[in-house]
Amino acid sequence: MRQRSPAILDQIPPALLIHDHLIIASKSGYTAIHAAAETGQNQPDSGAEITADLLLTCNDHGDTAVHAAAFAGHLDQIPSALLTVELLHVLNYDRVNPIRTAERNGHLDQIPAGLRPNPRIAAAD
Repeated sequence: MRQRSPAILDQIPPALLIHDHLIIASKSGYTAIHAAAETGQNQPDSGAEITADLLLTCNDHGDTAVHAAAFAGHLDQIPSALLTVELLHVLNYDRVNPIRTAERNGHLDQIPAGLRPNPRIAAAD
């Protein structure tokens, strides 16, 4: 049986899981939160305090960690209180928001019901 690798945030000593470190981005704009969102390893028990501004940090394509989670189907790992209208409507450089990203990749069910697009309006897009 293949053993699951430790979650990305679990590999960082808890004392370093502070906002000032988590906001640091690579040259291409990726943060530890982007990586965790893409791989589904943004575990609530990691000790990292996920905040809206961490989720709003954009990479060099304009994608936030919410875009990454929406693409990969890991929105369920983002605290529901942070999945706000504002965060879900941030446009990347292709003018695509996380809701549309989730919808295109079959993960619309992870968007809180009250924030999902109206099917009749979405069909007109």
